[in-house]
Amino acid sequence: MSEVSFILIDTGSESNCMMMGDVGRMKNGHQMSNVYHIENVLLRKLHTIHFSYKISTKVNVIGRKVWNRFCILDKMVEDDNKDYYVVFVNNSIHKISVEHLNALSRKKNVHFFILLLDVYSDFPVSIKKMIDKSDFEEIYSFQQSDCDKYGFNYVNTIYSRAQFSDSLLVKLESDLYFVGADKGRIDDVYGIYRKATDEGLKCNFTVVVDSVNLMKYRNRYVGMNIVDKRISYSTILEGIIKTRCILELCQKGQDGLTMRFYEALFYNKMLITNNRTAANNPMFNDKYMYIYHELYSADMSFLHKIDKVDYHYKDEMSPVHFMESLIMGDKDDKYNR
Repeated sequence: MSEVSFILIDTGSESNCMMMGDVGRMKNGHQMSNVYHIENVLLRKLHTIHFSYKISTKVNVIGRKVWNRFCILDKMVEDDNKDYYVVFVNNSIHKISVEHLNALSRKKNVHFFILLLDVYSDFPVSIKKMIDKSDFEEIYSFQQSDCDKYGFNYVNTIYSRAQFSDSLLVKLESDLYFVGADKGRIDDVYGIYRKATDEGLKCNFTVVVDSVNLMKYRNRYVGMNIVDKRISYSTILEGIIKTRCILELCQKGQDGLTMRFYEALFYNKMLITNNRTAANNPMFNDKYMYIYHELYSADMSFLHKIDKVDYHYKDEMSPVHFMESLIMGDKDDKYNR
């Protein structure tokens, strides 16, 4: 078998860069957010405008081939004695022209794939057209319904566990942690906050609200951190690391697992959730995870009974496994179930 090189183009967001970080740490892996190298400042600005995601979602941008000579992918896949497995994550496909991608894919040793993290119907029409016109060998999706409807290949949640210093890991600052947007559920969040604090638990709750309601909500929901700006993922992770238990409060009708479920697993935290389908996940552990069915019936007592949480998670959901599964093209690989 020839030598193999893995290349992953992430979306550029903080959370996605971290989620896919294990790929960049592979001996034969490359992770990047930008596929162009342009030294000239003016040209760099023009390129940014020409490949703007906002513009790409509204109009059919033409003339992108003028930037092909700056694309670093060409040099990264120039060794004919290697096999290259290139994965575009979600909407990162807008970072290269379809014509250029298809030209590179005609090389027998270059294999292109796309990994979709959002519901396919939520993608802008222009991005869906780019996906449709691109010569991807396979399209992978987290959404089983999209796989059933469009013939995509299902892939489980992917996550690269962040590394923290031992001093941070033992410095717990709260018993219960919640972070999320209002989305009409702030009264429910506050109800759980009051119940937990009444039981003597220390809570760290942050709710992101519309700026119009910022001061009104701060006065109404005393004790919670009410903000009107998006919380960075590094800040969220720090809150998770410093708590004993994560609260997951899903909206009505939602049955998919959020990242809070998986973060509890990855970082050995207890979990309180209202998501009943969580019990169907093979990783659900009723020793450390509690599902409540009614808002004020949530049992907080188990937080006082457990000193150490250990799910024995060994990076089974690392993107490294997904990348390596592409070599065999094995759709029945145990990772993609």
